[in-house]
Amino acid sequence: MKYLLLFVVFCITILKLSEGCLEKKCECQPFTDLVQDSNTSLYMSYTKGAGCDNKIFCKNDSILTLASYFFSSELEMPENAMAAFIMYPPNDVKYDEFEAFSQFGIICENGMWSTTKYPKVAYLVDGIVHDFPLPFSQYDGKKSGIARFACLK
Repeated sequence: MKYLLLFVVFCITILKLSEGCLEKKCECQPFTDLVQDSNTSLYMSYTKGAGCDNKIFCKNDSILTLASYFFSSELEMPENAMAAFIMYPPNDVKYDEFEAFSQFGIICENGMWSTTKYPKVAYLVDGIVHDFPLPFSQYDGKKSGIARFACLK
């Protein structure tokens, strides 16, 4: 009986010591470091999960937008477009229910946050916003590094 008790105490001690070793680490910076403006934190609901698994919603009917650059994207740069482009939810969704990580297919790869899904994509030419050609789903699977994100009112 004494040996059984010692064995149980030993096992519990080993498990407690190894808890930190079992936790998945994320090689990317915290996603919230990519916040574009100070007002975003007022409209954002953020939950950090295990490893790189996060959840982000924009509250109060604000629109979640991601910004990227064509030089860090597998999307082709349209003629005369500026170097940056934005991704945002489609018009037919409730913005408060649009969860960024799943809807944009956000992943951490080689220390950089990227998106792999494109609900809606736009770029600028001479100050005029143009949407990428439809359907947006044709771009799914291509990676674009995320430079910034914001919850815009």
